[in-house]
Amino acid sequence: MKLLLVRHGNTFNVGQKAFFIGSKEDIPLVQSGREQAMALGQALQKNHTDTADELPIPDTIYTSPLKRATEFSNIIIKQLTVNIPVLVDHRLNEIDYGAWGGLSKEAICRKFHQETFERWDKYLKWPDQSTASRWGESEEIVIKRVHSMIADLIK
Repeated sequence: MKLLLVRHGNTFNVGQKAFFIGSKEDIPLVQSGREQAMALGQALQKNHTDTADELPIPDTIYTSPLKRATEFSNIIIKQLTVNIPVLVDHRLNEIDYGAWGGLSKEAICRKFHQETFERWDKYLKWPDQSTASRWGESEEIVIKRVHSMIADLIK
């Protein structure tokens, strides 16, 4: 089995103030994100045509239920010459940032302390679940979701 992991495209325009978007912030792609999806679909199709399955067109595309992810997947499919299914699976959902969701980096630092933000941003250390900065789900829950998805894929 070959597994190609792809994240959705851009959700913010150049110069637009970025904020934390997780599983509860269901925003669509911006135009550059749609163009990224088209480029990937075209590259998959071209590679498949030119190199005889070195990077084959997928049999299935799995996506989270978020608008940005399903839109990205559907744009890719439109670029391919074969009809493949898109399966929506909640286990591929983004992290639930809880109280951080919808906030900018600056707002998070003000509200939950810069040290807490930097622990995540620089070292990928999840916020302490006993504090006000608690996210909507723990690291353990996210890991269980990913393991469950992987187990189903290798069956």
